[in-house]
Amino acid sequence: MNQPGATPNNRWVSTQLTGTGRTRLITYLTVIAGAGLCFSALVLNRNSLPDLGTTAVFTILGIIGFNQRINLPSKAQLHATWPLLVAALYCHGLPLAILAGVPGMVSQAVFGSSAWLNSLFNGGQLAVSLGLASITTAIVSSFTPETLAYEIVALICGMTAFDLCNIALVSLAVAMEQQERWRLCFSRMFFRDRRNLLPLLYLLTLAGALLCSFIGNIGLVIIFAHVFAVWHLMRFQQELDIRTEESRTDPLTKAFNYRYLEDWLHSEFPKVVGEGKPCSFIFIDLDGLKHINDTSGHEAGDAILVNVTQALFSTARAQDVIIRYGGDEFIIICPSTDHETAAMLGQRLIGIFSSPICYQNAAFKIGLSVGIAAYPEDSDIGRDLIRLADWAMYHAKKSGGNSVCKARDL
Repeated sequence: MNQPGATPNNRWVSTQLTGTGRTRLITYLTVIAGAGLCFSALVLNRNSLPDLGTTAVFTILGIIGFNQRINLPSKAQLHATWPLLVAALYCHGLPLAILAGVPGMVSQAVFGSSAWLNSLFNGGQLAVSLGLASITTAIVSSFTPETLAYEIVALICGMTAFDLCNIALVSLAVAMEQQERWRLCFSRMFFRDRRNLLPLLYLLTLAGALLCSFIGNIGLVIIFAHVFAVWHLMRFQQELDIRTEESRTDPLTKAFNYRYLEDWLHSEFPKVVGEGKPCSFIFIDLDGLKHINDTSGHEAGDAILVNVTQALFSTARAQDVIIRYGGDEFIIICPSTDHETAAMLGQRLIGIFSSPICYQNAAFKIGLSVGIAAYPEDSDIGRDLIRLADWAMYHAKKSGGNSVCKARDL
């Protein structure tokens, strides 16, 4: 959950996956990009655009909007282009909507904010989503009277179809990248990350389309101004959330800290119990760190801690929660994971540190003592599970360290 985000491996594609996973993701991105861009070319070839001035306004605002991300406190991102796309679709038809969106998406690669394949995929999925929105709006309009109220209903249906298609296509790529279940990824991206944003987003988009219909392109300028005004009003809340996040993060390792663990046990563990799904707690203690601190100094010890945390991030899944419990102790919370799967993760981590860690031309050998407790086999109380995992870790350490011990075996 607190794993650092992916960075572009090169200017062609942005992913941290390797092997089969990387091939599968690249194939999916290529297929959607190809289908969407071919669809865009077909629509633009068979249909005419409005006057040159209107076309230029929509295209230029689209490029500006898609390259000016508005970060929200929920970590979601808002593009000022939602009102632009729907207004273009509602007032001028699908060709202008595609021209307002696809070049803006692809331009992200030109300006270096996204890799080429990722940008082409974004443009492709946007074209497909706009096509579905256009079909949905037309179908609903054909069954309703030609009044403003029913036009609004048809417009909302089209917006919803666009949003669902857009999030479905993007969340599938994100699920592949983060190796998580698509349903959970879709739910998070569609609602959880945007639950406070959705009403405002739909309202601004609807207002933008209607204003553009009644007063022309000046309506778009008004809506763009409102979007950026809302962004500025939310900046204080964003800063507050950043400070809160910093208070729950260990400054050295960037893992979560004990305060976050307390919050997680209070807010998230009851959900685990309510769903009845397994959840494992892996308690890790570093063998030999005290000796390194005593003989080589705390600077070397801190470097070891950072190295260990990076290994935890790279080995754990995206949904796993990594916490620095204190000193040289870590906890990994693994949702939907039983004893055996957690033990395999523990053994994999021990194997990673079978080789010495190098720091300033010196090699340091450490080991891991790992204890595991799982819900519901060991307990249905979060603090008891941590205590049992700690106890199992203690037995692993007393047995010579560098091993995994499960609470149920004691």
